Amino acid sequence: MKSAIVERELGNVSEEWGLRLLGEGLKLFPSFFKLWLMLGQMEDRTGHGAKAKEVYENGLKHCPSCFPLWHSLYLAFRRRLVA
Repeated sequence: MKSAIVERELGNVSEEWGLRLLGEGLKLFPSFFKLWLMLGQMEDRTGHGAKAKEVYENGLKHCPSCFPLWHSLYLAFRRRLVA
């Protein structure tokens, strides 16, 4: 996770590289909600709202009581309704 955060903050993350890095992290730690959150935010920032919603839903399967994932899913859903 620290690698993904540092790369994101430095602006060195291409979409493909970031997806690969977060995907590898999720394979190792599927119950770590922050990785799901970061992946969903990355998808959302790159204009893939439907994919972000799917990521949040998958994250909630692994972390059903995680409020930040529920909140992000709500926001993604709301943005799709307004758009």
